[in-house]
Amino acid sequence: MPHRAVTQAAPVCLADLFAKQPVAFSAAALTYLQAIFDWNGKPFDVRLRIENASPDALLSDSAPVEELDFNGDLRARQRTTTRMTITREGRIDGVLTWLQLWCLPDDVPLDALRMKSNWASIYFPLFQTPVPVTPGAELELTFLATPGADGVHPDYQLSGTLHTTDGREHTGTLTSAHHDGPFRVQPIYQQLFPEG
Repeated sequence: MPHRAVTQAAPVCLADLFAKQPVAFSAAALTYLQAIFDWNGKPFDVRLRIENASPDALLSDSAPVEELDFNGDLRARQRTTTRMTITREGRIDGVLTWLQLWCLPDDVPLDALRMKSNWASIYFPLFQTPVPVTPGAELELTFLATPGADGVHPDYQLSGTLHTTDGREHTGTLTSAHHDGPFRVQPIYQQLFPEG
């Protein structure tokens, strides 16, 4: 059993994670995706697993949003609010999350974004359209983790407020259930699952 696991988050634009390739499910994922929908009894907005995401797409330093201490206070329900300052010009439409894992307290952690591992990054959409940002903008992110309906897997609720350097404020929210959640709520899911 690992000593500790921390989920890190940073603002990104989904399209920038794909290096000018179209945003789509891989062919290998489609059978697995259908099996998830069959098991659930209907489609829902699954969490978007990003293979080989580049750290170069991050628009700020990361911040921890969930922590599991397997040798201490293991809290199933957690609420974290953090503020991240944008360090380079780009666009933001959501956050990328990934795992850092400590096997022993004094070890260097495994970082799933920067090392080869079995854990892929997860993208959570927040804003309806990408918002242009420049250095100095700030994203205030609230990340709520609660046990899902099965009592084992977590459900997440995210809310973000992006303060751009021109004085504007953009807000976005997302409910990400482990299963049996909403379907086609965010534009990215409408694109990935067109009607008809």
